[in-house]
Amino acid sequence: KDIAAIIDPGSDLHLVRSSCFVRLGAPPVRPETTKFNGVGVTNRSTLGRFTTNVEIDALTFTLNIDVVPDHFTGHDLILGGELSNLAEIRIRRHQAKLSKLEEIEIKTDIKSEDDNWAQVLCIDVDNNENEKMKKEVSLEHVLHLDIRHQAKC
Repeated sequence: KDIAAIIDPGSDLHLVRSSCFVRLGAPPVRPETTKFNGVGVTNRSTLGRFTTNVEIDALTFTLNIDVVPDHFTGHDLILGGELSNLAEIRIRRHQAKLSKLEEIEIKTDIKSEDDNWAQVLCIDVDNNENEKMKKEVSLEHVLHLDIRHQAKC
């Protein structure tokens, strides 16, 4: 069934209004509730969760969607930030265009042809800082020794 949805990359959850859930045929719901806060509201709780395939622009995504009372949101379906882990989302003139990420991109979580992208995600100690500061940065959590050594340099 066709449903009007909005994409909210800041949301940790995918939310569907209970009336829309009923229009979908009320798929089986797991009794998992999640407390959440939203704009102007606090301490809200979902009614349950179901897993379904969602088709957007002829692309299919398997998502866990939480059901909420109608008065919690004015939108039938809110697709949360998890979607950006599964697809590249481009927004232009209030329209979203999705391109599904390849499995390798999903697993590595970062892949870009843009050399500047790595710089945005790279945090390193300034070479002009003193040696003491450089030693304070711990890389013990990096298991691969070659990568740990490269990060220290």
